Amino acid sequence: MKETLSKLWEGWKKFGEFMAKWMARIILTLFYFTIFLPFGFVVS
Repeated sequence: MKETLSKLWEGWKKFGEFMAKWMARIILTLFYFTIFLPFGFVVS
């Protein structure tokens, strides 16, 4: 039982890391296009 839960936990952590990387990319991309890009157009 403990080995099964341990493997499940390791898989869940890998899945969490994978999702975190993709969410960071998506959030930072949206941040760039909604904040920095319009600001750059206004300044220049």
